[in-house]
Order: sequence, then C-alpha cells, then structure tokens
Amino acid sequence: MSSTTSMDEVVNILCKLSILHCKVLFEEAERFEEWLKEKVIKDKDPISTFLDIWEFIDEEKKLVQDSEVIPDSYKV
Repeated sequence: MSSTTSMDEVVNILCKLSILHCKVLFEEAERFEEWLKEKVIKDKDPISTFLDIWEFIDEEKKLVQDSEVIPDSYKV
C-alpha cells in the first residue's frame, strides 16, 4: 500500500477481516456487517476478497514495472 491510503484501500483491507477480527475491532460482527452494507459491499467472504485484491495489486505492480522498463532500442 502506498503512503497515501485511499478509502477504497481501507475498505478492501476491512473486507479481508474474519468474523473474529470484526468482533475485536467492532465488538459485534453485526455492526461490521451493517458498516459493509452502508458501503455497498456485497462480497464479505474474507478469503476470496483478499485473494482478488492481492491478485489485482500484483497485476498493477507488474504493469507499472513493465512501463518503467525502457527497451534498449529506445535508449539514445
């Protein structure tokens, strides 16, 4: 995660939490589920959400790295 954290990143991290984590952070899992509903988040499965997000982040990192590499033919 970058030094500047967007609300989407925070929401994505919170989506990764298990029910036990929710109870620790929010005291009641129901409060967490209500919070998710307010944010219009439908996928509350922490494992699949986690995997989807990390897959997306890895793909973005690869794209950035690929764009930073300048082929020798373009070098002056």
